[in-house]
Amino acid sequence: MSATTMKRLAFIHSLHEQGHEQAQRPEPLSAMITLAYHDAVELFLVLAGEQAA
Repeated sequence: MSATTMKRLAFIHSLHEQGHEQAQRPEPLSAMITLAYHDAVELFLVLAGEQAA
């Protein structure tokens, strides 16, 4: 696995962790969880698609 791929996976993991932390916040602040998880999933699927090609 290339260094670039590892950096991208680390960034995706970071977004996932941010989502998890936001889920622990009170209701108005926890609304941002959707954006963090959406971004993490989108970036992961793009990376997976590039690896499969």
